[in-house]
Amino acid sequence: MIKFKIFFDIEKEERWLNEMLAKGWLCSHINSAGIYTFQPTENLEQVIRIDCQQELRKEKKATYKQLHEDFGWRIVKEKSYDGTFIGQKVKMVMMNYFQIMIPTLRNINV
Repeated sequence: MIKFKIFFDIEKEERWLNEMLAKGWLCSHINSAGIYTFQPTENLEQVIRIDCQQELRKEKKATYKQLHEDFGWRIVKEKSYDGTFIGQKVKMVMMNYFQIMIPTLRNINV
């Protein structure tokens, strides 16, 4: 399924993506023109999160992305013009993820 939407608020975008996921549609691609591509999924135990890293330098982006991938996140979209990363992950380990990741991210010097 393909949908066209434009967001100016990342919290609204994140909420909408999670609502679509709850209905059984996993976002597989987002292009810069606001076209969202969804694939049907039966795994509703997932979550989409949007993280804004505007000040993240180019040399730190690879580390940032690899760190998230190591913890099971799939980067759906990286918006280079505003530093936004949209990631998807299975819900079951979210608490452990944030307990580990927040202190780790604080140690990445921007």
